[in-house]
Amino acid sequence: MSMSLLKRIGSIVAKGLTIATGVSPVIIREIPGAAGVVSALNDGLGEISKVVTDVEAVAQALGTLNGADKLKAAMPLVLQVVMNSGLLEGKVIIDPALFNDGIKDLTNGVVKILNSIDTVQK
Repeated sequence: MSMSLLKRIGSIVAKGLTIATGVSPVIIREIPGAAGVVSALNDGLGEISKVVTDVEAVAQALGTLNGADKLKAAMPLVLQVVMNSGLLEGKVIIDPALFNDGIKDLTNGVVKILNSIDTVQK
Protein backbone atom coordinates (compact mmCIF):
# COMPACT_ATOMS: atom_id res chain seq x y z
CA MET A 1 0.00 0.00 0.00
CA SER A 2 1.30 3.43 -0.99
CA MET A 3 1.89 5.91 1.80
CA SER A 4 0.70 9.50 1.24
CA LEU A 5 3.20 12.35 1.42
CA LEU A 6 1.59 13.57 4.64
CA LYS A 7 1.92 10.11 6.22
CA ARG A 8 5.55 9.83 5.10
CA ILE A 9 6.32 13.25 6.62
CA GLY A 10 4.45 12.22 9.78
CA SER A 11 6.39 8.99 10.06
CA ILE A 12 9.66 10.89 9.94
CA VAL A 13 8.47 13.34 12.57
CA ALA A 14 7.24 10.44 14.71
CA LYS A 15 10.75 9.00 14.75
CA GLY A 16 11.77 11.71 17.14
CA LEU A 17 12.45 14.69 14.96
CA THR A 18 11.34 18.04 16.30
CA ILE A 19 10.96 21.47 14.80
CA ALA A 20 13.74 22.68 17.07
CA THR A 21 16.25 20.40 15.33
CA GLY A 22 15.20 21.61 11.90
CA VAL A 23 12.72 19.10 10.53
CA SER A 24 12.38 20.74 7.10
CA PRO A 25 15.87 19.85 5.82
CA VAL A 26 15.43 16.26 7.01
CA ILE A 27 12.05 15.94 5.27
CA ILE A 28 13.50 17.37 2.07
CA ARG A 29 16.46 14.98 2.24
CA GLU A 30 14.42 11.89 3.13
CA ILE A 31 11.43 12.30 0.81
CA PRO A 32 12.04 12.93 -2.88
CA GLY A 33 9.82 15.71 -4.17
CA ALA A 34 9.04 17.13 -0.71
CA ALA A 35 11.03 20.34 -1.16
CA GLY A 36 8.21 22.01 -3.05
CA VAL A 37 5.68 21.03 -0.42
CA VAL A 38 7.83 22.28 2.46
CA SER A 39 8.56 25.54 0.65
CA ALA A 40 4.87 26.01 -0.20
CA LEU A 41 3.91 25.44 3.43
CA ASN A 42 6.47 27.93 4.70
CA ASP A 43 5.41 30.62 2.20
CA GLY A 44 1.72 29.84 2.52
CA LEU A 45 1.60 30.16 6.29
CA GLY A 46 2.72 33.77 6.05
CA GLU A 47 0.12 34.49 3.39
CA ILE A 48 -2.63 32.75 5.34
CA SER A 49 -1.67 34.66 8.46
CA LYS A 50 -2.06 37.89 6.48
CA VAL A 51 -5.48 36.79 5.21
CA VAL A 52 -6.64 36.04 8.75
CA THR A 53 -5.37 39.36 10.12
CA ASP A 54 -6.90 41.28 7.19
CA VAL A 55 -10.29 39.63 7.75
CA GLU A 56 -10.03 40.42 11.46
CA ALA A 57 -9.27 44.08 10.65
CA VAL A 58 -12.33 44.30 8.38
CA ALA A 59 -14.43 42.61 11.08
CA GLN A 60 -13.25 45.14 13.63
CA ALA A 61 -14.06 48.01 11.27
CA LEU A 62 -17.55 46.67 10.59
CA GLY A 63 -18.11 45.59 14.16
CA THR A 64 -20.76 43.07 13.12
CA LEU A 65 -18.91 39.88 12.17
CA ASN A 66 -18.86 36.93 14.56
CA GLY A 67 -16.34 34.08 14.41
CA ALA A 68 -18.39 32.05 11.92
CA ASP A 69 -18.73 35.08 9.63
CA LYS A 70 -14.99 35.74 9.78
CA LEU A 71 -14.29 32.09 8.95
CA LYS A 72 -16.70 32.27 6.03
CA ALA A 73 -14.93 35.41 4.78
CA ALA A 74 -11.41 34.00 5.21
CA MET A 75 -11.89 30.52 3.74
CA PRO A 76 -12.13 31.51 0.04
CA LEU A 77 -9.01 33.64 0.46
CA VAL A 78 -7.13 30.82 2.18
CA LEU A 79 -8.32 28.48 -0.57
CA GLN A 80 -6.83 30.86 -3.13
CA VAL A 81 -3.50 30.91 -1.27
CA VAL A 82 -3.41 27.11 -1.28
CA MET A 83 -4.43 26.89 -4.94
CA ASN A 84 -1.71 29.40 -5.93
CA SER A 85 0.98 27.64 -3.91
CA GLY A 86 3.15 24.80 -5.12
CA LEU A 87 1.36 22.50 -2.69
CA LEU A 88 -1.01 21.15 -5.34
CA GLU A 89 1.41 21.21 -8.25
CA GLY A 90 1.14 17.98 -10.18
CA LYS A 91 -1.64 16.72 -7.92
CA VAL A 92 -5.40 16.19 -8.30
CA ILE A 93 -8.00 16.78 -5.61
CA ILE A 94 -9.78 13.43 -5.35
CA ASP A 95 -12.05 14.29 -2.40
CA PRO A 96 -13.36 17.89 -2.63
CA ALA A 97 -15.32 17.63 0.63
CA LEU A 98 -12.23 16.51 2.54
CA PHE A 99 -10.18 19.20 0.80
CA ASN A 100 -12.67 21.88 1.88
CA ASP A 101 -12.61 20.51 5.45
CA GLY A 102 -8.83 20.85 5.30
CA ILE A 103 -9.10 24.48 4.19
CA LYS A 104 -11.48 25.12 7.09
CA ASP A 105 -9.13 23.38 9.55
CA LEU A 106 -6.12 25.25 8.16
CA THR A 107 -7.91 28.58 8.53
CA ASN A 108 -9.06 27.75 12.07
CA GLY A 109 -5.59 26.50 12.95
CA VAL A 110 -3.91 29.74 11.92
CA VAL A 111 -6.58 31.70 13.84
CA LYS A 112 -5.84 29.63 16.95
CA ILE A 113 -2.09 30.13 16.56
CA LEU A 114 -2.49 33.88 16.15
CA ASN A 115 -4.85 34.03 19.14
CA SER A 116 -2.29 32.18 21.27
CA ILE A 117 0.59 34.60 20.73
CA ASP A 118 1.35 38.22 21.48
CA THR A 119 4.15 40.63 20.79
CA VAL A 120 7.09 40.63 23.17
CA GLN A 121 6.97 43.50 25.62
CA LYS A 122 10.34 45.13 26.30
